[in-house]
Amino acid sequence: MIGRQQTAIGDSLPADVADLGACVLGSAVELDRWMFRGVSFEAALERLKSTPHGFPREVLDALKDYSPSLPEFGIKRLPVSNLRVSMITDDDIVTSDGNFMILRKGSVLNATAIERIRNFDRTRGIPQPIQVRVPQAGRT
Repeated sequence: MIGRQQTAIGDSLPADVADLGACVLGSAVELDRWMFRGVSFEAALERLKSTPHGFPREVLDALKDYSPSLPEFGIKRLPVSNLRVSMITDDDIVTSDGNFMILRKGSVLNATAIERIRNFDRTRGIPQPIQVRVPQAGRT
């Protein structure tokens, strides 16, 4: 199930139990991604329902009464060297000359994004500090 969760399932309910489990895991991950960016559960669920060839309607309808707690965030202004995985950009990140967009506001930082930011900072410069939202551990 875990290995298949990133595989597109489509709109129809899978017959295979492993594919169904992968579909449930995949939909949960996608819901979490939207909510982590500050989108309400209801809005995130509607986005998934409106995605063509996304997830079976039966799986998403089964979640309608779920009410997860939203993560709380702290706001920090940090130099590029202090950016970490799971932080969320609070503004667009652009080069110092403003001619190149590196990441859009609301992007969740991963190792690749951080490395990209650091590379651009070395070669073209990036205005700092960068304002990010930081998930507050243990407060969800």
